[in-house]
Amino acid sequence: MVRRHLPAVAAGLALLASCTTSSDSAPDEAIPTAESTPDAAASVDREFLEMMIPHHEQAVLMIGWVEERTASDEVRWLTRQMGRVQANEIDLMRGWLDGLPDGVATSHGHHHHDMPGMLDDATLEAMASAAGREFDRRFLAGMIEHHEGALDMVERYFTEAAPDSDLIRFAKKLFDDQQVEIGRMRALLRDLDA
Repeated sequence: MVRRHLPAVAAGLALLASCTTSSDSAPDEAIPTAESTPDAAASVDREFLEMMIPHHEQAVLMIGWVEERTASDEVRWLTRQMGRVQANEIDLMRGWLDGLPDGVATSHGHHHHDMPGMLDDATLEAMASAAGREFDRRFLAGMIEHHEGALDMVERYFTEAAPDSDLIRFAKKLFDDQQVEIGRMRALLRDLDA
């Protein structure tokens, strides 16, 4: 269910660390930038949100398989944290998306298979049918790839978005958090293969 709690969005932002980013796009890019009209900036925000929400939803789907399939307490603990964070971020992003002006179009259409890091059906089915150490190996490798795709999406957003906004601060925190999680998952994967 889509939520329209903008005060909750503001409260969520209070938890985000203050940080700054720069946005220097090539002058001949046709992509909306910080110097563009408000509608163009809103289009960049909408595109980012419309891609990142289903990206997060796929991560939550995979995380939902962990409890019954993992052989690792470390994987179970890490994914509990990740699941809570991603579910909260989905709610926050839906609030932003609801708050964008009606009729703001994105620069192009997008499909799940076009999003960096989105796993295909065959990979998901193989993961869902595995158990124990084999599941853990498939899950960690898949989630690392998934997170790396999210980082690519955020980096692109940094080059297109307004340089000082609540959403770009959120994206910066998302980037930092997922980098840390990638490091933890790589360590767990190395332990499995040792």
